[in-house]
Parts: sequence; structure tokens; C-alpha cells
Amino acid sequence: MSQSDEIENVPAGGPADLDEVTPFAEQIIEYPSYDKASVAACTWVDNGQVTGKPQPNPKDLVLYPSKLGPNKGRIVGLGVKKPSGVIEDLVRIDTDDSGKGIHFNAKYRKNTSNKLAAVIKPTIDLTPARRNQLYSEYLKALENRSAEFIWTWWSTGQAPA
Repeated sequence: MSQSDEIENVPAGGPADLDEVTPFAEQIIEYPSYDKASVAACTWVDNGQVTGKPQPNPKDLVLYPSKLGPNKGRIVGLGVKKPSGVIEDLVRIDTDDSGKGIHFNAKYRKNTSNKLAAVIKPTIDLTPARRNQLYSEYLKALENRSAEFIWTWWSTGQAPA
């Protein structure tokens, strides 16, 4: 996926700000790039923290479509299908204008109330129009992809060849 200059020119490294906790017990951690944020989010799904490595592709993951807003129905992430048939999201890409910019929301598989927002820091200061455009580009890159492809991409930081 082609990333914008705003994101490509950020130096590599670890999280910028650690352990900001919201009233909803969601940890918010900023990362310098899309790939670092996606790897952290997938690591969270498997480990409930951002240290360690994500496990190989869990075969029970399914595509997760957006439920609301202008992107309703578009694939935004991965989840697991509950016995009721409802798909619960585990990792998805999201955007907002309230300070997180474009970010990955992740839930720990063993305790889904344990949540992470892995923020792509360079997107925080983008104009809403530019942020929405970039977010749309990120969603377009997920079109016609399998859950396995997306997990491999996000968990390693590199799209499969």
C-alpha cells in the first residue's frame, strides 16, 4: 500500500507516548507509522500487551465490516464469529477527529474488555479532509483481501507478496 509522505517520513522507532488510559480502560499508544501501529494492535490481540510477537494467523478470524457511518459495509478489520452469528471485532482500523486520528482498535482475545488504540501519530494533525482521504485509501487496500492476508500484513507490518 502506498503511504502518504506524512507517514513515510516519520523516523522508525517504538511508541511515542505510553499508557494514556481513558475512562473506558482503553490504552492509547502512539506509533510513528501504519506498520508499527498494526503490528502492535495484532500483538495486543494475541498477548493483551504490545510486547512479544503476534501468533501465526488464527484460522478462526473473519473479515469485519464497518457497522456505521459513510464506510458502513466496507471491510475495516478482523473479528471472530460468535455462536450467535454476530462478528465481534478484534482488530480494526478506525479514524476520528477527537485526537486519535487514524488508529487501530484492538481487543485481547482472552478478555475483550482489555483494549488498545494504536494511534498512527502522523495522522493526528492532518486536516479532517486529508485524514478521511488517507483512511479511504487504507480501506481500499483491504478490498478483496482475505482475513489471512490482512492478518499476515498487519501482524508483520508487510503485505504478503
